[in-house]
Amino acid sequence: MRVFRLVCVMMFLAAGAGTAQEYEISRVSHDRINDRSRLQRESIALNITSSPIRVEAAELSIRFRDRRYRYEVSTDIEVGTSVQALEVRHVLYDVFGDHMSNLSNVEVRGMLPGPHTLDGTWNMLSQNDSNEHLITVTYVARARLDDGSVWNADMAAISDVLESLDLDREIGDEPRN
Repeated sequence: MRVFRLVCVMMFLAAGAGTAQEYEISRVSHDRINDRSRLQRESIALNITSSPIRVEAAELSIRFRDRRYRYEVSTDIEVGTSVQALEVRHVLYDVFGDHMSNLSNVEVRGMLPGPHTLDGTWNMLSQNDSNEHLITVTYVARARLDDGSVWNADMAAISDVLESLDLDREIGDEPRN
């Protein structure tokens, strides 16, 4: 696996909320999509600095088991404060930068501060997805803390961040700032 990291910090204003959330984006390239292409699958960890949980890495594999294709995702996280439940989302994009689907991993278990690994498996709706999937963006959507409070990501701001990644840029398009 060839690894490189690009880290940048972005500020987005939530529509109407009047608060800014800060994000860090880390990108990691993996193996080529197939032997006939130079395209490399990519994992993007999207971390909200206010989140009690940080995504360290996520690796999506496509496996054929029990007569069907499946997505298998292993996500390494760093828990900053004890949580009782959390939701990690994986947003999948195809080779043209178009959104394919979302995978949601809800874990209901107590986690103390420190490193943890989450594993998830989902059936693939179409075998074609195995040939077309290129990019996975992973982020923590929400967490229930030990005190009973719930931390939620600002989904309007997440949408802005995903759009700013410019995954579907066309020839002649000006790069987004």
